[in-house]
Amino acid sequence: MAKLTFGQEAIQNIINQGKIEAGITNIIKNASDGERLDAAIVGADVLQAGVSLFKNIPVAGAVISATDLLNNIIKEFDNDDANNPKTLDYVNSLAGLAASVAPLFVSNPVGILALGTIALGLGVYALTTGNDEQISQAVDDMLDSVGNAIGDTWESAASLFDFADDEAQTPAEKLQSLNNQINDGSIQFVKDGDTLSQIAQDNSLSLNELLALNPQYKANPDDVKAGALLILKDNAGTQSLSDYLKEHTDDPQAFSALIDSLKTEL
Repeated sequence: MAKLTFGQEAIQNIINQGKIEAGITNIIKNASDGERLDAAIVGADVLQAGVSLFKNIPVAGAVISATDLLNNIIKEFDNDDANNPKTLDYVNSLAGLAASVAPLFVSNPVGILALGTIALGLGVYALTTGNDEQISQAVDDMLDSVGNAIGDTWESAASLFDFADDEAQTPAEKLQSLNNQINDGSIQFVKDGDTLSQIAQDNSLSLNELLALNPQYKANPDDVKAGALLILKDNAGTQSLSDYLKEHTDDPQAFSALIDSLKTEL
């Protein structure tokens, strides 16, 4: 197993704690220039991987917001504009947004994992922009805000990392591995107007086969709302993750409330 770099280890240590909270500020403050550069790159990588995972969740407003945030931060980093005052605005904006939407993801471990890692990536990146006490305080406040909003669900969501491919070692690689498992067609979110019969037909399954994979809908297969997560196949690469998600079915009705909330926030 390859040794983690300074930035990778900093983020992995927070993940291993089982909760998100302030506490990484001093680590970055006391880092060497080389370590800070590494942490900036790692923070951006984790942020990007978190946003990629977030894109699999059918909440258009959140996807647009997170993607714009990512693009702006990466642009600043690429331009070597580390002291751009907008970095502070991004940290404050994510704190408010995450605090308002996290409770709606309480039964969606994928959403919680994506939201938490986006916060960690942004926090680490922001702390590398300088020893500005205002940024340090803002990052601490953001992590506390996100951590309080996510609460006990973070430990459950972070356990999804256990289902990453064996080759995935860093936090960003593990996120990408989980994202790939969703993208390979083993898992799908229900969209407006979808029916289980149509989804089964589109994926060369009978309705009974689809219900066998998603037994929570057997009693009332017509009552499946937009945002519900469906397992489409249990193959060797995704069975563990699929089994886990079956036990953590998200609340489909939460997504309509989430979209309304985001329209107000954005």
